Amino acid sequence: MEIFMKKLTSVDIGRRLELPTDTSEEGLPPFRGARDNVIPIMFEQARFDVHCSCGPRRLEFTKGWIEIVKRLGLIAGDVVNLRREDQGEYKMTVRRSASRA
Repeated sequence: MEIFMKKLTSVDIGRRLELPTDTSEEGLPPFRGARDNVIPIMFEQARFDVHCSCGPRRLEFTKGWIEIVKRLGLIAGDVVNLRREDQGEYKMTVRRSASRA
């Protein structure tokens, strides 16, 4: 199940990932009244624990997201896709920006 796809902005790269408004929230772990949820995300063979926060305007990835940005060398313009697999794992894929030198 696709949860979201997003073309990254400079804010996404520098601070936090604001999830798109059409994010499939039913694919995320339930918040059960909490403002924060930890999601274990797999990218190839690496696992990242990312905090998903329920902000006043929308959901966002906070703690752990910048580690993904640095480890994967993400830049504004790259497109990330988060899916929940049938086994319940969360997997991220990246499509690199055509503007990379």
